[in-house]
Amino acid sequence: MYRLKPITKEQLNSLKKLIDKAQPPVGEQLRKVLSAPGIGSNKSGRFDSSLLTLIPLGTTNNVELLNWLEVYTGIQSKFITNIHLNYMKEGAYFKPHYDNYHIDVSETYTFLLEEPEQGGEFILDSKTISIDNTNVVIFNGGKYLHGVNKVKKGIRKSFIVFYYVPSNEISKDLV
Repeated sequence: MYRLKPITKEQLNSLKKLIDKAQPPVGEQLRKVLSAPGIGSNKSGRFDSSLLTLIPLGTTNNVELLNWLEVYTGIQSKFITNIHLNYMKEGAYFKPHYDNYHIDVSETYTFLLEEPEQGGEFILDSKTISIDNTNVVIFNGGKYLHGVNKVKKGIRKSFIVFYYVPSNEISKDLV
């Protein structure tokens, strides 16, 4: 159902630097993202948009970030359908949902960039999964219901990558 993949402090710091200089989506990707509830408009019944902000990043104009993801995941960047940041303030939550409503996804990679002091646990298939920023959670976000419990103290920041890998392609991280 899911897999945890270790990420070193050095890898995480390198990723954070690339995210800090990442550009927003452009062109066709921008049009697609703007139509996706939550990601483009930040209006969704899945969360309170005054406490949780989703920030889309470009899949065509962030070459260094895409190269980093290819090395880390082993999946070609041509299979990325969306990348975005989730910024969750105290009180924020993310109701259980599927990722494939407007954007194709077969694998979701969740990188926890900043852990909250309390709350903000990841929920997958009605189970609370304990994660921290030393592991990346990999699962099929289009198949499994998932969300985040309310952040009780602090801030939770995560980087989300959606892949749509055709069935004839094999990912080395999911069985």
